Amino acid sequence: MSFEEFPLGVRMGNAFISYIAYIGKMIWPSKLAVLYPHSGLLLPWQVLGSVFLLIAITLAVIWRAKRFSYLATGWLWYIGALVPVIGIVQVASQAMADRFTYIPLIGLFIMMAWGVPDLLKKWKYRKEILVALSALSILCLSIITWTQVGYWQNSITLYDHSLKVTDNNMFIYYNRGFYYHNLGNYRQAIEDYNRAIEIKPGYAWAYLNRGNAYNLLGNYKKAIENFDRAIEIKTGLCIGL
Repeated sequence: MSFEEFPLGVRMGNAFISYIAYIGKMIWPSKLAVLYPHSGLLLPWQVLGSVFLLIAITLAVIWRAKRFSYLATGWLWYIGALVPVIGIVQVASQAMADRFTYIPLIGLFIMMAWGVPDLLKKWKYRKEILVALSALSILCLSIITWTQVGYWQNSITLYDHSLKVTDNNMFIYYNRGFYYHNLGNYRQAIEDYNRAIEIKPGYAWAYLNRGNAYNLLGNYKKAIENFDRAIEIKTGLCIGL
C-alpha cells in the first residue's frame, strides 16, 4: 500500500496498538474477525497508551532479565517476530490479522510457561493450584474455540460475525455482497455493495459488481451508471458480464 493511503505515522501508531491488541486477544480470544479494517484514523490516547504499556513491559523485562532470562527471551521473540507483519510495510488494508501471531505468541507462551511456576513456587499448594488453573484454562478456551468454529459454517455466518465485531468493514460488506451475488440474491448483494460504497466511495470493484447485479435484475440504466462510475474511478477496468 502507498504512503499516500497509509502515511508512516499512521502505520507506526497502528503497530503500537496492534502489539497490545494481540496480547489482549491471546489472554481472552474474543471478537475475532476474518479481517480487521484499517480506518487510517487513530485515537491519540490509544497510541499513547499502547506506547506506555510497551515501554513499561520492556523496562520490567530488562530489570528482571538477569534473574529470569526467559522473560527477555520471550518478550524479544514476541516483539521481533511481529516486526515483518506489524504493518510498517503495509500489505493490503487490514489493521491486524490473527494469523500473524501464530509464531510471535510463542514468545509470550515461553514467559508464561516458565513464569507461572516461578510465581507459585513458594505457595503451599502449588501443584494443586497449577492443575486447577490448567484445567480451568483448557475448559474456557475449549468453549471459546467451539463458539468460534461455529462462525465458520459458511461464508455468510463468517461475514455476519465479522461485521458484528468490527466497524466500517468495507471489504467484508463487499465480499458478502459478492457471495449473495453468486447465490443469485442480487437485491441483497446490492444492499451490501451499497454499504461498501458508503464506507469507501472510491472502490471501483463495488460499482462494477453492483452494475452487474443491476444488469441481471434488468435495470440497465442503473447498471450503466455503475459501470460508468467504475471506469471513471479506474480507467481500464475490465467489465465482464
